[in-house]
Amino acid sequence: MQNNITTNPGIYIHIPFCERKCIYCDFYSVSDRSLQKIFVQSLLIELQRQSAVSKNEIFDTIYFGGGTPSLLSVNEIELIIDRIKTLYNISAEAEITIEVNPGTVDRSKLNEYKKTGINRLSIGIQSFNDDELRFLGRIHNARQARETIAESRSAGFKNISLDFISSLPQQTLTDWRNTLKEAAEYQPEHISVYTLIIEDGTPLHEKVLKKIVKPKRNDEEAAFFETTMNMLEQNGYLRYEISSFSKTPVYISRHNFKYWNHSAYLGFGPSAHSFWNKRRFKNVVSLTTYAKKINAGESAEIFSEIIDDKTLEFEYIFLGLRTFLGINLKDFNNRFKANFKERYGAIVKALTDEGFARLSESDFKLTSKGLMLSDEILPDFAP
Repeated sequence: MQNNITTNPGIYIHIPFCERKCIYCDFYSVSDRSLQKIFVQSLLIELQRQSAVSKNEIFDTIYFGGGTPSLLSVNEIELIIDRIKTLYNISAEAEITIEVNPGTVDRSKLNEYKKTGINRLSIGIQSFNDDELRFLGRIHNARQARETIAESRSAGFKNISLDFISSLPQQTLTDWRNTLKEAAEYQPEHISVYTLIIEDGTPLHEKVLKKIVKPKRNDEEAAFFETTMNMLEQNGYLRYEISSFSKTPVYISRHNFKYWNHSAYLGFGPSAHSFWNKRRFKNVVSLTTYAKKINAGESAEIFSEIIDDKTLEFEYIFLGLRTFLGINLKDFNNRFKANFKERYGAIVKALTDEGFARLSESDFKLTSKGLMLSDEILPDFAP
């Protein structure tokens, strides 16, 4: 089965600008666009500085995330891509993704994106319901979302992901089915669906604490989860990870899968994470501090750790069981010099007996029932 999964390293660029913060978001972003120039200058320096560690590697993904990457000008995006291609060995078949929000791009900008080499769009739709978009604090409405999808196709993009959020406090299953139905009608190559999470410190968290907003119960979230899985699978989508669906394995997000199969990646920009040679590290969560450190010739890292073998093993299981591939028993045994079925026999038996997992001669996977309860199941494998 041909798929879009590789073990080559990837590059992530964190663009920290948003017009305004959505009430649920805990990713680092700022609204002061006057800092855009110093950000790009600092980013180019950081790209230069890190390039020495990866001279013998071929990178096959570049991913612009945020924030709202589409707030940068096309010239700035092009400058960053050109610098990456100059400094790093980038595959001719690289997947280059940019996250875009409706209301920040038009047909002209999308045409220019194509010319820079970007070949995949991740569009932050979140909902086709205007009331839900207003609740989330999005800057766009449903009409603009529909226009952005149409303009993306007109610009020639043949690999589009639509992102959505489910289980909103006032959202009904009928509302959610309507959004999913419309999403499937556009036939995007990829769909991501995230359950609304109440993150500490966000405006949404404050509203919950003040009892202005009442989150969905666990059983209600499960109903939304099941509805998502059933409707998208009925429309021909492969669920290849808990929150991710692709039209075929060819349209699996190659970059995101690197996080799930422990491939190496380098992250650039404030708050960006990296994973390289068993070392996980993170940049400072402040654009101004990031720029000061980079321009003073200092490292922007605020955190670094070497991942020990036991933690690597747990992460391999934890991440692998989120995906449609599950745990390849031969690969596990070779990687960790241990027999998976012997080491985790009691857990494996309990999960298979309950119908939460399936064990074969070659692999161990969670069933649909198991994926629904993955947050409860996966910690059982912790060392």
